[in-house]
Amino acid sequence: MRNLGLFLAILKRYNDGKYMHKVITKKLNIRLASGFTLVEIMVTMVIIGILSGVSIVGYGSWKESTITAQLKSDLNGAVAAMDNARNFGNGYPTAIPTTFKPSSGVTLKGGGLPGGKGFCITATNGNLSYSIDQDKKPLAGGRNLLIGNTALEKTSANEFLQYADLAPIFDVCGTIQYTISFDIKSANIANQSTMRVYMQNGSAYRYYFEASIPVSTTYTRRSVTVKPVLSNTSEVNSILAFYGTYGTGNKPSVKNVKVEFGSSASAWTLAP
Repeated sequence: MRNLGLFLAILKRYNDGKYMHKVITKKLNIRLASGFTLVEIMVTMVIIGILSGVSIVGYGSWKESTITAQLKSDLNGAVAAMDNARNFGNGYPTAIPTTFKPSSGVTLKGGGLPGGKGFCITATNGNLSYSIDQDKKPLAGGRNLLIGNTALEKTSANEFLQYADLAPIFDVCGTIQYTISFDIKSANIANQSTMRVYMQNGSAYRYYFEASIPVSTTYTRRSVTVKPVLSNTSEVNSILAFYGTYGTGNKPSVKNVKVEFGSSASAWTLAP
């Protein structure tokens, strides 16, 4: 009798287990009216999500490549207009000829550099921007943008020196990255061995940047990489200045100044 009772208890647990298995299986395989299981619907939703993400990324890349092609096409058109204007004048015009109209959504900025021997033009659409020079190349270093005798040595009788107005360059090419290099020395570094390089025009200025450089009593080649900020549109000038603090004897002498595009300084050359 004891064995029979044990057998019946085991049989009951087995049947209960089979019943629970059936219940769980039935719940997992609940079918909707369409005939799909819950698991199948979840897998389908995951696949749709992945495909949607791929489509969005693909569309974004296609849109960017389309705008890029549009910007480059407009730049080439603007270059052709500048070249045509130069053929009928004494140099590149200060502004892009109005005979060329950019595409919808594209903004063109730039024109001829001071002296009319070069130009820079930037095309922008939204967050995308491309720039080009008179050689139909992206703006790059190497070419001195500062017109005039930049080899000229200027020496100050005090601790402050103005060298040249850079506003005409920034007005044409914009507030992009430039590298300004120069040979500089100080009359006396006993009290101060650094010098301030900045934009100045009295108490106001059109564009501004500021940097500090070390100096010695012999000429040393120095450079600063800057991105000027448009400060006051009512002002006309932004003069490159050097300051060694009044009363210190840190009086600057500067020569061989070069202003070029980009973040690297190249060997000094006169502007074309």
